[in-house]
Amino acid sequence: MNSGDVGHIQQQEWRWLIIASSALVFLAFAPFLWIAIANPAGDGWQFMGVLHDYRNGAALLAKMQQGAQGEWLTQFHHTPEPHVGAIVQILYTALGQLTRFIGISPIVIFHVARVGASFLMYIALYQLAATIWSHIRTRRLFFVIVSLGAGFGWIWFFLTNDANIPDLNMPQMFVFYSTLINIHYPLAIAAISILTAIMIVALRPGMEESPTLQNGGLMAFLLSIALAFLYPEALVPFGAVLLILSVRMWLKRRRWVTHEWRWSLWILLPPLPVIAYDLLTIITNPAMAEWNRQNVSPAPNPFTLVIAFGIPLIFAVPGLYRAIRRFEPDGDQFMLLWLLAMLIAIYLPGTVQARFGLGLIIPIAYFATRALVDFWLPIMKLRPLIVVALIPIMAGSQLFSLFFPIVPLVVGRPQDARGLLLERDYLAMFEWLDTQIRRDDVVVLTSPNVGIWLPVWTNARAVYGHPVETFDADVKRRAVIRWYQEATDEMCAPLLEGQYTFDPDFDYRVSFVLIGPEERLLGGIHCQDTLIPLFGYGSVSVYRP
Repeated sequence: MNSGDVGHIQQQEWRWLIIASSALVFLAFAPFLWIAIANPAGDGWQFMGVLHDYRNGAALLAKMQQGAQGEWLTQFHHTPEPHVGAIVQILYTALGQLTRFIGISPIVIFHVARVGASFLMYIALYQLAATIWSHIRTRRLFFVIVSLGAGFGWIWFFLTNDANIPDLNMPQMFVFYSTLINIHYPLAIAAISILTAIMIVALRPGMEESPTLQNGGLMAFLLSIALAFLYPEALVPFGAVLLILSVRMWLKRRRWVTHEWRWSLWILLPPLPVIAYDLLTIITNPAMAEWNRQNVSPAPNPFTLVIAFGIPLIFAVPGLYRAIRRFEPDGDQFMLLWLLAMLIAIYLPGTVQARFGLGLIIPIAYFATRALVDFWLPIMKLRPLIVVALIPIMAGSQLFSLFFPIVPLVVGRPQDARGLLLERDYLAMFEWLDTQIRRDDVVVLTSPNVGIWLPVWTNARAVYGHPVETFDADVKRRAVIRWYQEATDEMCAPLLEGQYTFDPDFDYRVSFVLIGPEERLLGGIHCQDTLIPLFGYGSVSVYRP
């Protein structure tokens, strides 16, 4: 096998892979399709278009909405302050631009792209397996473990009522879970999987080829740039592994010019302009600096991280032990260093540690597969049927996350899914508002549940709409709730006049105020007496200050 050969997939494998991937994608979309088609919430409620992690889903759809309006530089419309835009999550802005030309709703494109990204990820993971193993059974075993593997978070939740555990709240670490959330998680996992496959081949003993257009070098070059846009944090532990291996080979050979260094630089240098732009934007753009300050992803508790990988981690222990003892260069070496690099990065001081764990299940599934084939099956006399029986337990947390959002609808209590659902009259009010908005600096005051969706369905800004993309979010959220809840005459005007801004240089004024069922839940709305009524539809009315 030369360095351009990253594993041959046979024809019967393709059939199996397509069927397995299709089943996983259909499973991931089954609850969404049930809500969208069957409308279990009833005629009084509107499903807003995103089922899992709907707040961040709405933020991504708002970026697509801006792209549909012809914008490439993203502003955050979940905050009232107009600000200078930047290239932020450009994938979604580009998809929004696509909707301009094909005339399809951004929500439809969002979910179609999720399907495509999921399929691409599953194919990439199987390609990684084909790079490492020649036996079809072992490839399929790895695919099942890496796709469905998670831990005991679902049991932890039932025992403690605490969902703050990685396999229930850190989807970037788990393959199937990532497909429920967005487009860029599965795309980033696909990119890192193919990069891993390329590097495992390139660093095998006896391989001395430098990267070229024919041996995977072009693919590695492009994927590293793609990761810089999709998920730059993934490049930190991956790049650390490449540098460690390059230094190790230099110490062994006592010369710098080696193919390991060429591959490392070929992957690590192309993303630098993108990363430099991101850092410069945060330094020079106050709005982006505020967004970055709030956009934190702290490290999980080490104990819960162990629980979150459950059966795959238990299976992996003999494989990890063997890799540490022998440190073999054909796969084990790279995977062990990659796993350690991710764990170290996660627990270094900082504010985004959890993001360094993208695809953490991949090396764990690798060692679990190694151990099952080489240790558990031969030594413990385990039969494949027993492994199959463990799959539902291994996938328990991912299935829990899949179905948990629809529980209120299953038990007939759609009011418990507020935010995920809104009263149907709001959608008609959004449509009316959109006809009144001619600029992107129009600010609308709504309850937090409605503010999440306002920038998705209109070109307006919400006073508060998102815990990260609303600047000074905690202050604004409290101010909005107080305004609807128990504001005195003296408290009515400041919020409408834009006094709750994260920076005095960024001013705004509220143009419209919505009052409907979601707002009335907050309180008596004393400040309504100071407003001018404009339009009403059913239970929702719009006012002007």
